[in-house]
Amino acid sequence: MSMTINIDGFDEVISQLHAINRRTRGEIEIAVLQAVHAGLEVCNQLTPYKTGRLRAGNKVKALTQGGEVITYALYNDVEYASYVCLGTYKMHARDFMHPAILVAQKQLRTRLQAIYG
Repeated sequence: MSMTINIDGFDEVISQLHAINRRTRGEIEIAVLQAVHAGLEVCNQLTPYKTGRLRAGNKVKALTQGGEVITYALYNDVEYASYVCLGTYKMHARDFMHPAILVAQKQLRTRLQAIYG
């Protein structure tokens, strides 16, 4: 005994689902990038300013993109950034990174809720 089931339009449904997936993926990538740049803006506002070198060291770099995970790094490559941010036994900490990361996380949650409802 055999049974055959024909579903008209199945290929169209699959095609539409792939289009939705690509569009949603693009929206998520934009949301992540916007949230990271919002964090960078806060980071720049909070970074102590004397010569501008420390603030200019605040950067964003894509670590992974295009796979299942999207990863960006918010970092500062100035050699004394960690001393300013975390402090030393002679100098109190002036953390300009942690609040920026918290803002980026909140922005991302808000943007993802707008996408997914």
